[in-house]
Order: sequence, then C-alpha cells, then structure tokens
Amino acid sequence: MIRPPPGWTSTRLPDGLRVVPPEGPSIGEIHYRLRKPLADLPRFLATKRLPDPGFEIESMTGPETLVTDEGEYASLYVDTGRLGGVRIQRCLGLVFGDDFFARTSSVAFAEGHFARFEETVRELVITDTLVLGELRRRQFHYRRPAEWRSEPFDFELTWFPPDKARSGVSLTVFPALPLLGAPPESVEALVASSTQSGGFAVTQLLGPMPVTAPQGLEGKSWEIHGRLPGVDALVRLVTILWDERFVYPIRLDAPPALVDPALRGVLASLVASVEPLPAPRRSRKMASAVARQWVE
Repeated sequence: MIRPPPGWTSTRLPDGLRVVPPEGPSIGEIHYRLRKPLADLPRFLATKRLPDPGFEIESMTGPETLVTDEGEYASLYVDTGRLGGVRIQRCLGLVFGDDFFARTSSVAFAEGHFARFEETVRELVITDTLVLGELRRRQFHYRRPAEWRSEPFDFELTWFPPDKARSGVSLTVFPALPLLGAPPESVEALVASSTQSGGFAVTQLLGPMPVTAPQGLEGKSWEIHGRLPGVDALVRLVTILWDERFVYPIRLDAPPALVDPALRGVLASLVASVEPLPAPRRSRKMASAVARQWVE
C-alpha cells in the first residue's frame, strides 16, 4: 500500500487508490493498483506502453531499477509526448511481489509539474508496503544464458541450450532460501543429500570446492556423477552461494560427454552474475508504513 504525500487527496477504488494533488486533477493524478498477476506482466507492459490514440511519443525512458524500503525489486518508466497538441507526461512504477505486482501510474498535464510527478511516483514506489516478510524463498537477479530458453516451475527457472546437440543439458536456478543462521557446514550437508533426490544414484562425489563469487557472496561447488532411473550416466554440477541471510542454489545437469569447458563456462558466468537479495532499509518510515495498514 502507498501513502500519499501530505496535502494530496486519496480516494479508494475497487482495486486501489486515486491520488490527486492539492491543486486538483487539472494538473494530473496518480492511480495505484493492487496485486496484478505476475504472469500478466509481459502483456501488461506491451499494451501499457503503447501510445493512446492521438498520443505522439517524444521520449520513453526506463526501466529504472529501484529497490523498495522493504527490499523488494521495483522499476520505473517515464514517457512524455503530446496529446491534442498538449504536452503530457506518464509515469509507471512497478513493485514486484512473489507472484504479483503492484503498480503506481501517473499522468501530468502541466509541464511545470512533470519533475514533481516523476519524483512523487518514484517515492511512492520506494515506500510501497507489501508486507511479504524479509526471510522467505525469493527469486534473485542474475544474467541469463544467452539464447537459452527457460521453463518455470513454481519459483524455479530451468534453462535449456538452443543447440540440439546439447540435448539432455539443463541449468536450474532455484529460489534463494533463508539461511536462518545455519552454519555453512549445514548448507553443505543439505546440498550433498539433495543431489540424491528423484532417485539420483550417486557413483562419485567431488567437492566441495571453493567458488570465487563477486558481490560479497561466498560459495562452494560439487561435481556429482551418477544416474537417474531410466537415464544414462549424468553429471550434476551444483553451486551454492550464500550471504548472512540467504543461500542461492544453482544446478547444471548434463550427460558426461557434454560437460566441456564451454558448458562449464556458461555455469561459471551465471554464478558470477548472481546478485544478493536487497536488504530492507530499517527505519521509522517503514514502521509507520506498516502501522497505517490499520487506519486506511
């Protein structure tokens, strides 16, 4: 939920809020919408950023990457153009939950207020309160393998190479899981045991080996040889990164003949690109944002 700036008027709508500045809607207004399914995001962006009939685009910027006070990922888009000969500005701010997004959008009709509306939307996005909790399983940012296709399963994302000669290769990025104070030794034991899930019979276990991980993350990796039921020999390259709050698991499966330097390089590149999940900014502002849920 957002909190309108002092002096702005907030009106409840069936699925959100309408926020109007003290001068009234003649200079512009802001709309907030709750819990749109995340699966609808690509289609939403494709249609939302199309110009309305008669709207002549002058500039389109974004996405500007933001992080909210709660530590959630967010982004901001800003478009300017002319409608009926009048120059207007549109802003679109998105805050991403686990399976939904909240959006804050504005339209400004007075050019002298463009910067004000943009900054107001940016501040509303950063202070948007979803109250999802910090320590939960979460997807995290990394650089996707170029030209590989993805298939989602719950919070997991598995990537497959475009080359048919690499059939049987998959690279799975699991959600980050709360570490909850567990020592690294516990993480290692969990990883070693989880490699045997799904009937995977281990024939050789190499590791753990230290991984050099940028951006403040520690890491270790394992190379596990074995078989799955009905499948020929399989190699699993498992990497776990961690910080003081989360573990970040990544696994590459491939037939032994395909585990070459190029494939190892794809895995190493993805591991090196992993970004730690942002931490919430502890502040009195956040506490008041949570408290207002009871009064609005």
